[in-house]
Amino acid sequence: MTVDQEEWGEERMIACLEKNAALPADALLHTVLDEATNFAAGAPQYDDMTLLVCKFTADC
Repeated sequence: MTVDQEEWGEERMIACLEKNAALPADALLHTVLDEATNFAAGAPQYDDMTLLVCKFTADC
């Protein structure tokens, strides 16, 4: 959340994931956390952030 109580929310997270989908899982995780942190712009956070990133490849 920002100091104005605006949530980063699912829409921003999905947009970040779509924009960075080609990244390896570890880089994608750090990118999502960095974007959420930058969005908050230093506002105190009252909840933790936990992410699990799994990428699949399929050979059909």
